[in-house]
Amino acid sequence: WVQQKNLYCTQKVQKDFKQRLHDIEFQKWLSDMFNDSGRSGNKSNKMRVYRTFKTEYKYESYLDNVTIVKHRINFTRLRISDHNLEIEKGRYRKPYIKPQDRICPVCKKEMEDEIHFLLRCPRYESIRQNFYQNIKSLGKVNPLESEKAVFKKLMSPTNEIAPKVAKFISECNKMRNTLT
Repeated sequence: WVQQKNLYCTQKVQKDFKQRLHDIEFQKWLSDMFNDSGRSGNKSNKMRVYRTFKTEYKYESYLDNVTIVKHRINFTRLRISDHNLEIEKGRYRKPYIKPQDRICPVCKKEMEDEIHFLLRCPRYESIRQNFYQNIKSLGKVNPLESEKAVFKKLMSPTNEIAPKVAKFISECNKMRNTLT
């Protein structure tokens, strides 16, 4: 009986310890997500886009559902702001370029951020329309919704449309790379 009690206590301590480590990691994740004082003092957080759609600290199912590796990489890189759009490239230029001055090199109309790239830039309109036509029957994304709502659905897609979203992002990337 004493051995069973000791075993129970050991298992409980391990479980509590594991939960505490998870809680600490979760708190750090939340803190990093919403800390807008950048390392260089420019009040710019690389998580500015990620936090608009990443609301839970969990494994993302698109990682399993997007089976074409190149598409999954392009999708992930856009999600975590590890891409070649001007919004990120300008962050590292000397002298520093303010975000609003990081203009799209393709259309030269406005700041090139992730929303402009996926939803506004006229250069990708044919790819965008093809994508919307492709997913229309699934009823998951309505291009008439607000840009913010559409962007959130594209970045956190259902399992059903995740491969299509990743392909759309890859096609836009491919076109952008031939134009710049």
